[in-house]
Amino acid sequence: MTTNRVSTFTGEGPRYQSWGPNTEVQTRDFVDCAVKAWSDIPQRRFPYVARVGRDVVGMGELHVRSHKQCQGEISYIVHPRVWGQGIGTEISRQLLAHGFGELGLHRIHASCDPRNLGSSRVLSKIGMTYEGRLRDTALLPDGWRDSMIFSSLEGEMARHCVAPPVGPPGTAGGHPFGGSLFGPGGRSGYEPAEGGSGEVGR
Repeated sequence: MTTNRVSTFTGEGPRYQSWGPNTEVQTRDFVDCAVKAWSDIPQRRFPYVARVGRDVVGMGELHVRSHKQCQGEISYIVHPRVWGQGIGTEISRQLLAHGFGELGLHRIHASCDPRNLGSSRVLSKIGMTYEGRLRDTALLPDGWRDSMIFSSLEGEMARHCVAPPVGPPGTAGGHPFGGSLFGPGGRSGYEPAEGGSGEVGR
């Protein structure tokens, strides 16, 4: 994936984020950090790009906040032109599956702007529990905003985190992500990121 594609994506101006729209220089720095994350030991950030064919439609990241305490955080962002197509749901579901399954985490949380009804619905839909609201957690151009906190514990997500069968994009029940979760080389609609994300956004 080229930096230009990420720049086009992040240049849309995320509505509920404290970052963006990004300049090309900011995007290159963003990409460099995401690529470097894959060589960190121990690895704490697992950023991915979601694609349909060669088209970037979203980004997702699993961030291990504490290896010792087995704590993680997921975040994603989806291109506005594909909102409402289940892409955010699939990204977040597979990030949870990776965190609980392959990384053995105990608790994974996510946060979103209270005004971001689409993302709060996604987090509820995949079975995360609403824990509460933190006040004035981020400064946006229109002022301070709160964050809604959702979480899942190991064992709670088994019925929600079943990854789709391996296959080429477009083969899993018509969903654009046709492979199981991630892995270097990106066998499916996901690939290790040359990009990442902030908190849950749209």
